[in-house]
Amino acid sequence: MSTLLLAIGAIVLGIALDFGTDIPYDELAKYCVFPTVAGLPIILSQLWLAVRFSNQSIAISIGVLGTVVSLWAYYAPLWLPWVWPYMPEGISYTLLLSTVVAIIIMIVSIGDFVNREVRS
Repeated sequence: MSTLLLAIGAIVLGIALDFGTDIPYDELAKYCVFPTVAGLPIILSQLWLAVRFSNQSIAISIGVLGTVVSLWAYYAPLWLPWVWPYMPEGISYTLLLSTVVAIIIMIVSIGDFVNREVRS
């Protein structure tokens, strides 16, 4: 939702500032939508950690560590998921890699959630 608001806001602002109506939709997708898709593994892993552990300090600690790592992530190796929103290896490779990892994390987290007992 925030990605769509960013894209729509960029279009409206560009028209309001009289930049013209020749909107580069490919560049808009490259800078708005693709980093969100590349960040899905991080979002899904944080969600799974928050649901999995009753102690929220684990999810918060890993989130803070990920934030610190992402400050220098552009120069980090490609196996770190915090690098993927920067797309250093090109858009298609990064999107494919992040989508596959996001699906794997989603399957693992759904399997973990289904096998949990509900306590009342």
